Amino acid sequence: MAILLGIQAPAAASSAAGQGHPHQWKALDTAPRGSAVKQVVGTKEGPGNCVFDFRYALPPEGEALYVREIRRDLSRCVTEVAELRGQAALDAIAESNAEEKAEGRFKEVRKVAPTAGGEQSGPTASDHSYINSQGHGRTLWEDPIDATVAEVTNRVNWSWNNHNCVDPGWGGYRYYWLSASGWRLEENNFKNVYWCERQLSESSAHFFNGAFCAGIDTHAYWDRNQAAGDWDGWLRSGWSTRVEGGCTALLRFEHHLVREKN
Repeated sequence: MAILLGIQAPAAASSAAGQGHPHQWKALDTAPRGSAVKQVVGTKEGPGNCVFDFRYALPPEGEALYVREIRRDLSRCVTEVAELRGQAALDAIAESNAEEKAEGRFKEVRKVAPTAGGEQSGPTASDHSYINSQGHGRTLWEDPIDATVAEVTNRVNWSWNNHNCVDPGWGGYRYYWLSASGWRLEENNFKNVYWCERQLSESSAHFFNGAFCAGIDTHAYWDRNQAAGDWDGWLRSGWSTRVEGGCTALLRFEHHLVREKN
């Protein structure tokens, strides 16, 4: 299944693309020292809307991945991200989490749930012992002062042995929004399922702010945010998120994929 990220583009940028205008980069942030910078080319879906495909994975020995959007050119449907891995990613994520805690008034909801059955009811009998792992995938939108305005985190706990089907554990979610600046959670849903190859924790959510942009409502949507644990120990994430309405050019995204236990 394709995991997509869509960002609402200004109508002027969309029309400029077809007229061969020069690049229209919108600077959003700077790349952290030591990061790998790459461009991701998306596809246009409807007037002024670009959709990007983001999927990431960590092997059993992988600790963390940090992704920050640093600039975008919606006239060409291109976004540029900076990536950190390992200890550098953990340090950047810790800094991001500390900033979030210091933001003042915010609201959040959390839930942990058992896993619903999939194609089989339990692990296959095996001479190979299972390893219990846990990790999360977090996707968030930040404003120009680096305040997290809306966030969706999915967490997965599963057991694997690289030979047999997964032994399902539990899944959970966390929704966060900066209520002090007018954000609120409008709707959400969550599922936690497994089949032989994978356990999947997945959420969708819609956040709204009527005060962020004077006279124009702003929306942040997560069509899907995923954290998945595989039979071979790999931790995977993917997301489909977009912002629509007023002043969306002021927002940028981050993604954190973290292995908490192995």
